[in-house]
This record gives sequence, C-alpha cells and structure tokens, in this order.
Amino acid sequence: MYLSADKVIQDDLSAVNNNLAIGTEYLNSLHPQGIATPSLEVKIRSSIILLCNLNAKEGLCNGSWMIVTRMGDKVLEARLITGDNAGLHVFIPWIALDSAQNSGHPFTLRQLKFSVRLSFGMTVNKS
Repeated sequence: MYLSADKVIQDDLSAVNNNLAIGTEYLNSLHPQGIATPSLEVKIRSSIILLCNLNAKEGLCNGSWMIVTRMGDKVLEARLITGDNAGLHVFIPWIALDSAQNSGHPFTLRQLKFSVRLSFGMTVNKS
C-alpha cells in the first residue's frame, strides 16, 4: 500500500491564516477532481494504467497500460503492454500533483504520489 504525501503550499497557507493547522487526515480525505485517490494498493503482476504524460518517446502517455514488475519506496518498475514500445521496462516515479485553484478550498493541495490506477478492464477507446 502506497500513501501519498499531502501538504498545503506555504504561500497559500499564509494567505489563509498563519495560525491555521491542517491535519494529515483531513488532507487525505480531500479528493480534488482530476487527481487520483491518496492511496494505491498494488502487487507485483498487477495491471495498472498511467494517468498523466511522463515521456511520450518511451510510450509513457496518459492511458498507457502496463504490468508492475518491481516495487520500491518511491518508484515502480513496470513493463509496457500496449503501444509501439510494448515489452519495454519503464520506471514510474512519485510526482507532485497540485489541485486546481477553483477546487472549493482556500488553499492549493500538493500530493506526492504515483499517477497510476489499477486497471481491471479496458475501454473501447483505449484498446
């Protein structure tokens, strides 16, 4: 199980209130639109799909389908299944994702996590 590292960007926090303390539990309960959930439960040989563009030349684009081969603390190794680079072993690092300014909160939430989701099936558009 991988949990995201959530924090509020300091510039926004000082604009809201210098004495405001926001707990980790509250930050983990937030699910901004367009950002995956703060936890990822994955095993070796799990099927995952990439949710952002990392490296188009290596085939790491939004919707790339892969199988997890190894897991580290802050990196996943996976084998691409689809596209021109099928069979290529790639590394998926933790990346920083910021919530939108109009998310309904007076601050910007930054989450460090893997931008992948478990893939149980494939839509017609991704096949």
